[in-house]
Amino acid sequence: MAYLKKILLFLIIAIISFPGCSKIYWEDKWIYDSFISFPQKQEVKIVSTPPAFLWVDGKYAGKTPLDVELSYIVNQLNLKKQKVKESFGGQKEILDQEQKTENIMGTGKHTFHFKAPGFHDLFLPLEFSVKPGTVPESVKVSLQKKAVSDHIVSCSFKISAEKKDFDDIEKIISDHAITPEIIKNPGIPVLVSDPDRYEQTFSMKLKDSNSFQSLIDTLYSHSKKRHIKLNASEFNIQAKLSTNPEREFRAVWISYIDWPGNQKKPAAQKQSLIKMLDEFKALNFNAVIFHARVEGDALYKSDIEPWSRQLTGTQGIDPGYDPLEFIINEAHKRGMELHAWINPYRVNISIKCSSSLPNAHNHISKTRPEWILNIRMSNNSKCYKMLNPGIPEVIDYLSSITQDIVTKYNVDGIHFDDMFYPYPFKDFNGITWEDSETYKKYKKGDISIQDWRRQNVNQLVKQVNERIKKIKKHVRFGVSPFGVWQKNMPKGINGMSAYDTIYSDALAWLENRSIDYLAPQLYWKIGSSPDYEKLLSWWGQKVKQAQRHIYPGQIVFYVKPGQNTGLTAKPESSQDILDQINLNRENRSINVLGNTLYRAVNIQNKILGTDEFKNMLAKGFYATPALPPSMPWLQNLIPDAPGNVSISIENNSIILKWDKPGSKQDYWKYTVYTANNQDIIDGKSFEDAVHLIAVTGENSISIPKHISMQKGDYLFIKSVSQNNIESRLSEHVRIE
Repeated sequence: MAYLKKILLFLIIAIISFPGCSKIYWEDKWIYDSFISFPQKQEVKIVSTPPAFLWVDGKYAGKTPLDVELSYIVNQLNLKKQKVKESFGGQKEILDQEQKTENIMGTGKHTFHFKAPGFHDLFLPLEFSVKPGTVPESVKVSLQKKAVSDHIVSCSFKISAEKKDFDDIEKIISDHAITPEIIKNPGIPVLVSDPDRYEQTFSMKLKDSNSFQSLIDTLYSHSKKRHIKLNASEFNIQAKLSTNPEREFRAVWISYIDWPGNQKKPAAQKQSLIKMLDEFKALNFNAVIFHARVEGDALYKSDIEPWSRQLTGTQGIDPGYDPLEFIINEAHKRGMELHAWINPYRVNISIKCSSSLPNAHNHISKTRPEWILNIRMSNNSKCYKMLNPGIPEVIDYLSSITQDIVTKYNVDGIHFDDMFYPYPFKDFNGITWEDSETYKKYKKGDISIQDWRRQNVNQLVKQVNERIKKIKKHVRFGVSPFGVWQKNMPKGINGMSAYDTIYSDALAWLENRSIDYLAPQLYWKIGSSPDYEKLLSWWGQKVKQAQRHIYPGQIVFYVKPGQNTGLTAKPESSQDILDQINLNRENRSINVLGNTLYRAVNIQNKILGTDEFKNMLAKGFYATPALPPSMPWLQNLIPDAPGNVSISIENNSIILKWDKPGSKQDYWKYTVYTANNQDIIDGKSFEDAVHLIAVTGENSISIPKHISMQKGDYLFIKSVSQNNIESRLSEHVRIE
């Protein structure tokens, strides 16, 4: 037995030692090892100053739109050739290595395309090319380009690495990015010659371009330590930002909860409104939706209903001025629209059955008690009082309220919220039998009580719109319905069904062309349940079919720094809201032409929420002014251009003045454009967001200091109709 073992061992050694079972050779190809002469760091400072001025490393580069190409050169490569021992079974062992240096003419470039002031279409494609046959497909690039910008950056790129490295890579991205989305393709080798390497595509949003650069720097540093490859052949880092549109509805709801608060003196109330409007104007909002009728009362001078208790603490007491008239004038001075917000059916804010707040003698609950629908809820401890929508006289009464406002006030719109039939809440599932007697009395034909209720609301919406248009054709009528029309519409959407519970049928209003715009209350995050993105697409498609506009309602009330309220479906961060605005803009093709923010004051009692949120709006999405979109189905008269445009310098400021057009048309708004001499020579169109520097309701303007004007630049004015149609350009003035 021992003899046989010796023979077997001898045979194994002989087989292994036989020349045909292993071979030693030098590889015949030189392969890439590293760059040895390459600029490791290039810093380029790019600054854009609204409206459209660009500096590169402190030198004026021109006005946007403009391409800036920044090139670099690769001088040498380090190549290697390996001596390999290949054993039986194909296993390789590197025995030796030779290196050599080869000169190449590799080039790369970053191209920045600046398209709009303040918030740009910014492209950072990294391109790389070398002499054919010099390097393999995969190369490492170490380069820094820094752009000074405070805007949200969306980017995506591919990384090739071993599987074990991706946990570290994801951690790096998570540390830098805002909610990274990682798209994985596991099990797909990047290079055939390197089967242990896999590729993943990473997509993410970053706070600004500095965050973008920091992420790239960190990834490159990590790649040197762990031999992670960033493939230049597939490496297309693209930081793309949306261009601000010239036309976009940007509105804020000012609720009775936001204003006037504890202020009961006229001067303090006026100052509070001015402070709000100034902040909105500074952020380039162009519309305000002001609560003018809360509970069968009026925040304006009415011969029909009593003064609101919100103004003085007691219903029916004259506050000493007219808030609606005041805010219309102040909004218009700032070039902002004013839409009067009306709660149609609500009679009392308080739902306590033993409410201690008495109504005035001329309140509808006193003058027409038979019109009031009393609903007891929650073990009879709470009561809801509303005008009975099933009574035809109620529809006429509410139509007369809106008719009165449109006749007496220079409002730009009338706005209804979703307070139709009562909302359900704990121990109350909604209206049931309370209006059964009204149903029996007023129904026509064989119609269910549910369809009859929807018909009541539809008739009110239709009649209000018809009366508005008979008085002033340009006044828009909008409604902000609850965000879920009906469960599973679109598929998978849950939540209260407005159609079945509060009898709000927004699709009927669209079909009947009874409204000009919808602002559905989409008060949820993207990707939550219900899902903002799915609902936006569904509503947009319906509005597009009806040839109307949608300005989705977004809730900024809960946005605050550092704390989580536990309302997981509600937007709580600035980024949640900005993502929604970006999504709105991506859906302009389905008539998503703006947005409406709720509320004017957030949970921390700050106007429009956190400073972070307002700064991100100011430097990004709302960095430039915009006009609301015009509505082709309304009055389409082209206004006359302003005349006698003049320019002067006062206290080191550029003052622009003009005369109101001499026609009888009613004007209150103007747009101001700038252009340089080259724009004129080239015949370029400059009537866009890049060149629009102001929207104002006055016939003079001091050019803001942040807008850097140069000698030889031109200024133009346009009149804007009440349907937001612009005139031709005025005669120009030139800065000398």
